Amino acid sequence: MNSPLISVIVPVYNTAEYIEKTAELLAGQTYENMEFIFVDDGSTDGSAEICDRIAEKDSRFVIIHQKNSGVCAARNAGIAAAHGDYIGFCDSDDIPYNDMYETLYKIIEESGCDIAMIKSAVRFIDGRVADTSDGSMKIYTDKEEIIEQFLLNKIQSSVYTKLFSAEICRQIKFPEPHKINEDRYYTFCALDKCKKLGYRSVTKYNYCRREGSAVTQSFSDKYLDIIYFADLIENTVNKKYPNLSDFARANTIVSYLRFCQLIVLLNGEKSYNKQFNGIRLFMKKQDTNMCKKYLDKNIYTKFALLKAGKVPFKIAVKALSKF
Repeated sequence: MNSPLISVIVPVYNTAEYIEKTAELLAGQTYENMEFIFVDDGSTDGSAEICDRIAEKDSRFVIIHQKNSGVCAARNAGIAAAHGDYIGFCDSDDIPYNDMYETLYKIIEESGCDIAMIKSAVRFIDGRVADTSDGSMKIYTDKEEIIEQFLLNKIQSSVYTKLFSAEICRQIKFPEPHKINEDRYYTFCALDKCKKLGYRSVTKYNYCRREGSAVTQSFSDKYLDIIYFADLIENTVNKKYPNLSDFARANTIVSYLRFCQLIVLLNGEKSYNKQFNGIRLFMKKQDTNMCKKYLDKNIYTKFALLKAGKVPFKIAVKALSKF
């Protein structure tokens, strides 16, 4: 009996330097029944031509060319074209381990889950790798527990660490035209439809942090998506899972703190002073006991410092943050 088909969707935009390596790592996966859908999102650096050459050599690669519409539109186009029973996502400049999809499918095979998840590590430009995996295995069957763990950031929000039932993927879409935290919102929507989640704490994917990536650019309007999705998630949780309202508020506080942190680190204080001050007023209204209960020590410290004033928060962010 043939194993299920896995479709991996790869949005491509101006990553000519890395595409061939990523394609090579996907082609070498130990799980054999796969298709790889590369969606060229209007690249101008030769990425499109590289994708076409890759497909000429390996029929498992399917190339879609579209005008530049953003990562959400690219992933949605990939989902629409996918034939797989399961769908995964990979960035065109990252490093999937050769047994990543075999590992993910084994989680599904062993547990009967409709979403499987492994862990990713961050590979920095200097070659350092930040890896916190411990090999543990966890199966989640209670929907409220799944959403709670997501809100507490115990379930990683990125889509590239997961293998989704195609049935789930085809019920939801990435929220066009947003560019920041769009995968976090997609994961939240997928978990809302998930009956069983299987998670193994093993690293099988390296997210590569390079110059020009989203977290190394100057602050701009796109970072307002952090606030937009935090509010959207909290409103949804309050309606569907009212018992988790405190967890949702904690998630919002974490997101807002990240927004303010990025304003400081990416030199956005002058242009986004209104938003920064608005969030500081929001923080001053939050229940301190609730925050102590649901925020980890480092986050709570930043929360308390932001309530106290801009200067102590800025000092802490610049001294303690690791980007």
